[in-house]
Amino acid sequence: MKTLYLLRHGRTEANGKFVGSTDLPVAESGFDQLEKTRLSLSQKAISTVFCSPKLRCRQSAERMQLGMDLTLCNEIREIDFGEWEELSFDEINTGWPEKVAEWSNWSKDFTFPHGENIGDFLARIESFKAIIDACEEKNILVVAHGGVIRNLICLYLGLSPDKYLLFNVEAGCFSSLELYSEGAVLTSLNAGK
Repeated sequence: MKTLYLLRHGRTEANGKFVGSTDLPVAESGFDQLEKTRLSLSQKAISTVFCSPKLRCRQSAERMQLGMDLTLCNEIREIDFGEWEELSFDEINTGWPEKVAEWSNWSKDFTFPHGENIGDFLARIESFKAIIDACEEKNILVVAHGGVIRNLICLYLGLSPDKYLLFNVEAGCFSSLELYSEGAVLTSLNAGK
């Protein structure tokens, strides 16, 4: 058995806006939440850390003070929202109502305007799952983004990727999965609050 801890980076100043490829830092209020999470994670005997290369994730991982090197993984970058980056849903819905309607019908073929294709994003997540599955460490921390974590949970639980919004993954908190050869069990969601 392995335990996979999935930490969503701390809050940024762009709360309520779509942020994927934009490289924002953690806000001061985000560091406050991360400190509570650090206290919980420090008791978990984590032996390796995989981290998105985005600044907000690297800052969050460093705040955990686990005393080990981070393995930066491009596979766990957040999806690139393209022209929707740093906009609220209302702004997006006003500017691209037909594209929002297309997106709401969920398809791996959907591509954000001048951004990333959902199928390509999911392929990245699946390739990262293969890295985790091959990892021999028993207590693994992944510091990533909300969309990445939601999709990893779906993948490990055998759920269709269109179910990703069933999981409310909060900034600065972690979720955990116990991984077995037969499958996975979600053991916590938004721990560390």
